[in-house]
Parts: sequence; C-alpha cells; structure tokens
Amino acid sequence: MSGKQSVRFAVIGSTGYAGAKVVRDAITVASNCTLAAVQSLDTAAAKAQSESFAVPWFSDPDKMLNEIECDAVYVATPQDVHLSNVRLAAERGFHVMCEKPLARNSAEAVEMVRLCEKNGVKFGTAFNCRFNSLHLKAKRLIEQGVIGKVVSVRCQYGQNYPPNPKAFRQNLELAGGGSMVDMGNHAIDLIEFVVNKRFNHVMAVATNVVHNYPVEDTCAALLEFEDGGFAFVDTYYCVDLNILRNDLEINGSKGIIYTVDTLRGMVTGGKLVVKTAELNAQYDFDGRDMYLEEFEAFAKAILDNLPLPCTGYDGLHSQNLLDAIYQSAKTGQKVKIS
Repeated sequence: MSGKQSVRFAVIGSTGYAGAKVVRDAITVASNCTLAAVQSLDTAAAKAQSESFAVPWFSDPDKMLNEIECDAVYVATPQDVHLSNVRLAAERGFHVMCEKPLARNSAEAVEMVRLCEKNGVKFGTAFNCRFNSLHLKAKRLIEQGVIGKVVSVRCQYGQNYPPNPKAFRQNLELAGGGSMVDMGNHAIDLIEFVVNKRFNHVMAVATNVVHNYPVEDTCAALLEFEDGGFAFVDTYYCVDLNILRNDLEINGSKGIIYTVDTLRGMVTGGKLVVKTAELNAQYDFDGRDMYLEEFEAFAKAILDNLPLPCTGYDGLHSQNLLDAIYQSAKTGQKVKIS
C-alpha cells in the first residue's frame, strides 16, 4: 500500500463491548486509521454509531463488504461466527484483525489462518494487553536480564458475570468455554509475550463455584515452560473485577517484577514494581490507550508491509493452549500442548 497514509476499516460487530471501545478510542483516533463503515445486528445502535462517526451502517456484513471501500476488517462478533466473518473479508482481499479468542476451537482457527494465507491478506489477533506500556517495559527488563532467569509467573484475570440467558459468553456452543476462554486467554498470551517463553504442558481445573450456567465460572491452569519453570493462571466469572488483584507477577533468579492494576478490563493504566538485591523501583503508567497502540501498529504493518505485531498464528497458538487446558480439566491429566 505504498503511498497510502491511512488504513480504512470496516467493523463487523461494531456495537458490541469490544467493537464500541475500539471504534471510539482506537480506529477513529489513530493517526493511520479511518473508519469506513460499521455493522451490527443491533440496528438502532449501529445507526446511532453511523450518525456519530458519519459513516454508513449495515446489519448484513456481506452487504457491507460488497458495497463499501475498505482495506481491512475488524471482526468483533461472538466467536461462533468469527470463521464466517473472516472468510467474508479474506476472500475479498481485505486484511483482518480478529478479536480473541479466534474461534471456538483450534480446527476453526486453523481454517481462518489458511483462508488469510490463501488470499494473501494479513491476519492479526487482537491481544490488546500486549500494548500496555508497562507490560512492554516488563518485557524489556526481562530481556535485559534485570531479574535473571524466569522461574515462575502468576497471572490473574477475572470478573463477576451473573447469569444472563442472552449472553453468548455463557453459552458453551457459542463461546467454546467460559472464564478461561474470555479472560484467561489474555493472561496466557501475555505471559508468553512478556517472558518470551512457550508453554509445552498443562494441568487444569475448570468448574462452577457460584454461577450455574453451561460454561465454567472458575478455571485454574498450571502451565510448564519448555525450558523449565511454570506459570499459574487463575481466572473467574464469579468475583468482582474491582476486588480481584488482576495482575501479573514474574519471579526470577535475581529478582521479581509485578504489576498493579494493569489488567482492568478495557482500562489502560496501572503501575510496575521491580525488586532485586540492588533495585527497588516503581514505574507509573505513562503511555497511551492500549487499543490505540494496537491498531496503529496493525495499520503500520499494512501500510509499510511489515510483519504484524500479533499474528493469526499467535491466536492459533492461544487456541491450542485453550484446547489443552479444557482437555486437562476434563480428564484430570497433564496434557501436552500441540
């Protein structure tokens, strides 16, 4: 796209939780992004969005992509229709940014990656937590050896999600899982990204402690790193977001790093603490909105033909981790990660 200054985005699922946040605080704000059109089954909300941002609105994603001019599509629908949405975009030659989780299982995610590769379009996964400046600082400190060799990591991410018959995230067939699919996959991706290690085995427990719906409201996973050490991820649909610590802790052979309030839903912020024998430092958040950073990076990769900062393969790997976690929870056995 040599010579272009902006990537035109069409949004499928624009009035959902993620779509509304990204449209408002990222796509319409980013220096290298332009909003081309919005789509939602909630026609009243889509029309209001259309009026607010002066773009056309649609209820049918196929009709939208047939009628408007765009360069990329942001998919922010429930994961049971991610595959069909990605197919609509990829087969028309549009680049794709898809919300996490990519799909309900690894087989669907593989097909999504295949479709984008076949049609020669870039395919990104929306792991926004990577773009909090404090998580990036933690990554740099670890790369510099400040805390030595990483021994263990803990990450918690959860919220309270009372039963709602209309909520797709509480429907196993639509969502593929509960708290681990929705929030835990952020945690496991963030850990691997920050410490630059891959997991190879997992043992997990998934259960319903408070809420009685088909997906789990509590899940814990103990994941082993390929080169030794482990991570513990606990995630919830039954404890208030503002009560849970929802943070990241990294223990190394020479010190520790931990965050405070960096995992607060869609809010970007927090602080970072580093402790070693020689250092006791705190860093307050001083960056920009993580969604804004995420979409500017995605658009730059398209405009300058660069590798994506977070690819479809990252999303597929996360899907493999989720499949292994649920297999372990179901069988009670340690599972090797594909």
